Amino acid sequence: MNRRIITALTACALAGTTIFTGCGSEASTGSQTVGQISLRVNPEIEISYDEDSQVTDVTGVNEDGQTVVESYEDYEGKDCSEVVSELVEKIHQGGFFKEKVDGNEKNIVLHLEPGSELPEEGFMDELSQNVEEVVEELDMNSGVITIDDDDYDATEEEDSHRLSMDKVKEIALKQADIPAEDAEFETEEEDEAETDAETETDTETETETDAETDEDDDIIELKFTAHGKKFKYNINAHTGKVIKTERIDEDD
Repeated sequence: MNRRIITALTACALAGTTIFTGCGSEASTGSQTVGQISLRVNPEIEISYDEDSQVTDVTGVNEDGQTVVESYEDYEGKDCSEVVSELVEKIHQGGFFKEKVDGNEKNIVLHLEPGSELPEEGFMDELSQNVEEVVEELDMNSGVITIDDDDYDATEEEDSHRLSMDKVKEIALKQADIPAEDAEFETEEEDEAETDAETETDTETETETDAETDEDDDIIELKFTAHGKKFKYNINAHTGKVIKTERIDEDD
């Protein structure tokens, strides 16, 4: 009799384990990562999310990003938009916006990593809108840039993921805080003519510039004029990061 009871209890326990495991498996499937957003200011942070836009992981990509993430643990299960906004607040609290780029606070780049699935239509727009609200609340002037599958150069190979020239121009103007209608970009012919003139006046300097360009084909150089000033911007062709800026009064 006792043996039958023990057998029955063992069977029940196994059945319970099976049911529990099944529930756990479903929960795991429900929280499976389907995409990633890279948040770039200077701290770079990757936010992974599931099909319901719930965050599954947050990772600091560089040292500054790791510093921010170490102080942010309460993210799992939160909506991706909420987490991104809270991380921007933490980046601000950490003083990372104090360093200016071209006299303005750094752009905030929200980059949908290639191959990521969108949990819903308007996902990137919602992220951008929420971050813009945070920027306003913190009395900042940072531009908010979104990068997704529509922002790559269609003339390049599909897996190159180089940004289109329109997107690169948008990034430069956001950082310079200049409306698009006020800016005039140099054409390729004008740029070549200016390069030839610079070569005649300062061969050594131009040679150094050529060497830097040859070493890294992923940097795009833009030249434009606005409000009586001339701007030169170097921007990473894949991440949208502003690498170098120069502003010159045309009178000079």
